[in-house]
Amino acid sequence: MRLDDRRAARLPLGDVPDLIFSEASRDVDLFVSLCSIAAANDDVAWDDKRFARFSSYREQQEDRVSPLVRSRSAALEEVLPRLPVAERGRLEQRELVVRGDLAVYRISVGTGTVRFGRGNTDLPLGDAVLPALEASKLYLPFEDDPILHRIVRCALLLGRDREITDAETLRRIRGGPVGGE
Repeated sequence: MRLDDRRAARLPLGDVPDLIFSEASRDVDLFVSLCSIAAANDDVAWDDKRFARFSSYREQQEDRVSPLVRSRSAALEEVLPRLPVAERGRLEQRELVVRGDLAVYRISVGTGTVRFGRGNTDLPLGDAVLPALEASKLYLPFEDDPILHRIVRCALLLGRDREITDAETLRRIRGGPVGGE
């Protein structure tokens, strides 16, 4: 019933056509799942200062492994052995751990963010720094998952960290001052 149509009669829920009910339910589910801070545990860059107020919530959720993380982990288990840096990577809980020559890196399977070193320092990596994935060379089970693509691209870069040419990234890894810091 349209709210502005005073002539329309309300339907009992059982009389709503299946297709309309299904589509409405899907829309509600999509809205709730995308707007919920609970869902953000897997797809938000938590190091973003805008989300600092939710840090205690995040800490409470650390043990929660979502279906999204499980499916990405399963995909990575299939893909990792075929990567040129396969011997340098291993899955641990919610992270892909990659051993480079300069450091050991932890790539979040939920967000694609990278941390490294004893202090778990953030390592921001822009798309321009990451190697491209050529579709013909590597099949990813979920082609439409940009975070899975990012995780694989990060692993390819960090497994060969001696070949990194980006000065800012190298300064961060080596612990020197970065940019205007």
